[in-house]
Amino acid sequence: MLKLLSDSNAVLNVDDFYIKEQASGLDELIFNMSIYDENYPHVLEEAVIEYEQPYLVKAIDAGAEQAKVKCQLDLDALKATLTVGYSTLYGTVSGVLPAGWTFLDNSGSTISRTIEGNYTPLEVIQACVDTYGVVFRYDVKNKIVRAYTLTDFQPIGSFASRELNLTEVNFKGKSTDFYTRLYA
Repeated sequence: MLKLLSDSNAVLNVDDFYIKEQASGLDELIFNMSIYDENYPHVLEEAVIEYEQPYLVKAIDAGAEQAKVKCQLDLDALKATLTVGYSTLYGTVSGVLPAGWTFLDNSGSTISRTIEGNYTPLEVIQACVDTYGVVFRYDVKNKIVRAYTLTDFQPIGSFASRELNLTEVNFKGKSTDFYTRLYA
């Protein structure tokens, strides 16, 4: 159930949605919505839509009858201030987080480096990806940032792709290029 929190606090009549988990941690919520829906005029860019986490509407691609809406995790609290460099991963991330946010370092990183420059907290966290060799997952609802090493995320062997669109088990091909025997 998607909930529009901005101005109408309405429940959106949308069943066709998915969350795209990005390696950067900036997950996206994507859904299609009828342009004739009564709540469609309230779905504007930067509107807040909630599904387990708050998301901000970043793009609306309206067609003749349907609109594709792309949202991104609401990390505006991490973009509110500018900060200066720190040294360790824990010191860097916990030092830039706004009040009420928690940092959980599951990476085990002991590297000591400095990120120099004036950045927002989100920019500092994103710079830590290359500097410390970690990835982040954000829990905006509970205000938690978690760090992991890339080796913690191994492919499970199952992948979904829009291009495959398998609707039935049916294989067609030709066997003219197969060899069944090999003579010396």
